[in-house]
Amino acid sequence: MFAKLMVLIIAGTATAAALLWLRQQRVELAHEITTAHQQIDATRQATWDLQVKVAAFVEPNSLNQALARAELDLEPLTITPGAEDLNRGPTRVVERTPRRR
Repeated sequence: MFAKLMVLIIAGTATAAALLWLRQQRVELAHEITTAHQQIDATRQATWDLQVKVAAFVEPNSLNQALARAELDLEPLTITPGAEDLNRGPTRVVERTPRRR
C-alpha cells in the first residue's frame, strides 16, 4: 500500500512539473512573439518615415530644381514596344484577332 502511494505521489509530482515546464515554455514563446511584433512595427514605422522623406525629395518641383542645380542636360525617357528590358529580354507584342462565332 505504501509503495503504491509513493508511486502515485511521484507520478503526480512529475506530471505537475511537466505541466509547469510546458506553461513556462508557452509564456516564453508568447514573449518572443510580442518582441518580434514590436520589432516589425518599429521597422514598418521607419519604412513609412523613409517613404515620406523619399517622396519629398522626388516631388517634381524639387527634382527639377535639383536637376537645374546640377546643370544636367537630360532627355525624357520613352518606352517603345519591343524595347529590351535588361531583366526579361526582348518584349514581344502579340496581336489577337477576335473569335468568330
